[in-house]
This record gives sequence, C-alpha cells and structure tokens, in this order.
Amino acid sequence: MAGLDATRGLVLIGLICVDVLPQAVRGAHGASWVSLVLPGSAAALVALLAGVGLALGCGGRFPHEGRWLAADRLGTAVRAVLVGGVGLGAGALLPEDVPAGEVLVCYGLLCLLAIPFLHLSARALFLGAAVCWVVGPLLVAALRALLPAATSSTAVAGVLEEPAGAVAPLLLTGTSPALPYLACLLAGLGVGRVRLRDRGIQLRLLAVGAVLVVTAPHVGRPLGTVAAGLGAGLLVLGGCLLLSRGSGAWALPLSAMGAMGLTLYTTHLVVLSVGLRTDPSFPWYLLHLVVAALLALHWRRALGRGPLERAVEASVHATRRAVLRRSHQT
Repeated sequence: MAGLDATRGLVLIGLICVDVLPQAVRGAHGASWVSLVLPGSAAALVALLAGVGLALGCGGRFPHEGRWLAADRLGTAVRAVLVGGVGLGAGALLPEDVPAGEVLVCYGLLCLLAIPFLHLSARALFLGAAVCWVVGPLLVAALRALLPAATSSTAVAGVLEEPAGAVAPLLLTGTSPALPYLACLLAGLGVGRVRLRDRGIQLRLLAVGAVLVVTAPHVGRPLGTVAAGLGAGLLVLGGCLLLSRGSGAWALPLSAMGAMGLTLYTTHLVVLSVGLRTDPSFPWYLLHLVVAALLALHWRRALGRGPLERAVEASVHATRRAVLRRSHQT
C-alpha cells in the first residue's frame, strides 16, 4: 500500500533528522515539524505503524483463527526477535550518548506485546486502546517500583551489560519505552482491521488525528504525550492514504524509503557509528536524505524489497509455513 509506505518514509525522515541535527539547527531551519517524532512521540508513531503492519499481515479485516492464528503469533515472535536483534547490534556500535538504536528494540518489544491481541476485531482493539490509554500510566507507575533500576545510560547498552537491569528502560523509562505506548499499538492493530482503501475511513483517520493533536496539550502528561503521538500518526497516515489515491508519482521516493525503512535506518545507524557525524548541519542532513531516497528508488526498481526486509519476511513466512505444515500433519 503506497500510502502506508509513504507514512513510514516520513517517519524515517523525522528519525534521521532527530539523530543528525541538534535542536538549534532544527529550529533555525524551520524543522519544528520534527517534534512529531522527537523521543517523546517516536515510540507512539512506531507503535501505531507496527500495529497497522502486523494487522495487515495477519488477516487484515478478517483476523485469523485456529492454526492460522498460531502461525501468525509465532511468525510475529520471529519478527520481534530479528528486528530487535538488529537494533541491539546497531546499538552496540553506537556511543552511549546516541540512543537511536532503541527505536528498533522498541519495535521488537511491541511485536511481542501484540501477540495476545492478534485475534481481536477492530472494535475490540479500539476499545482496548482506550482502556490502555487511561489505565496504562497506573500500570507503568506500579511496575517502575518493582523492576530494578537501569545501570546504563541507554537501554541497548543495558541489555548487553546487565539484561535484568535493562527491562525497566526498554519497557518503561527509556528513550523509546514500549509499554506506555501499548494504546498506540492496539489502535494501529485496529486501523489495520478496517478498510484502509476506503475514502471515508481515510477522512476519519484525519479527523480523529486532528482532534487528538488539538486536545493533547490540555490533557497533561503522560496521557497527552501518547495522545499527541497517536494523533500525529493518524494525521500523517490518513493524509498519505488520501493523497496516494490519485497519481502516486509524488510519493515514489517516500514509498521507496518506507518500503525498505529497516535497511535504510540500520545503514544510517552504522554511518553514525563510524564517526561520520562530525558536521551536524542542515546540508549534512539533506545529504543523508538524498542518498537514502536515491538508494531506495534504485534498489526498489532493480531488486524489489530491501535486503533486511527480505530476510525478515523470508524468516517469518518460513516459520508460518512450518507451523501450518505441522498442524496439518497432526
């Protein structure tokens, strides 16, 4: 779906901007829109899009049941391990003051959190998202008192040094914690269960997103932070889906980048790890984007999916086939 890939592409652009440009440079060049994907909202956007993608890959409007549901759940677990492993590997290469790799680890944890909800309908998922939005902060506060404190400055470093101590930052207190954004994940799963190609649905996404963004500042933290991130994600997703209904030529670079976002973002993290972050300027940021867009366009035309995306999808499909084959034999 071109609109969904374009949304992923926009989120990728914002994440790269946050990693490359300091706050002063972002403000000087009018890049305040990037506040949508600053650390407080990045996890909300990632959770929303993770939910949409998982729902579309696990039956879409018609959730799977029985052995197909079991195959979906095990395949989602494999996806979580692979993407999270890529995030840990990339994070191990980065200095401790660069927590960028946490986004991929957060995605992996979100996939694991989604497994118990893959059988639910859109209505049940939206209801669950509302409940989690209200109850989530209470659960987070209770768990913070029970889990051990982090011993490293970043969650990724903590996993490698002391796995038990890394549970709290990865789930609750890190730059991109997973559990506080369970409501966004469930909302994304619900969005993936409706007719996303329907113009009416796309307009509703825009309307709900606008309401959340406008009301979020009046709600207060942490509820307002989650609502703002979710609203921004719905606005961007609804807008990209609507614009892609006509000629999609304008969205080709964005769609190409979004379709191989895992490969591009991992490459971006590797570039940061080798010390090429010496010139945090706006031209350096634009160079990142131009190279990423050109690479994505040429790769997509010549080879299709990105290498990491292809490897992850092949592993997930192989896992699903193995589960279905085994259940069929028994």
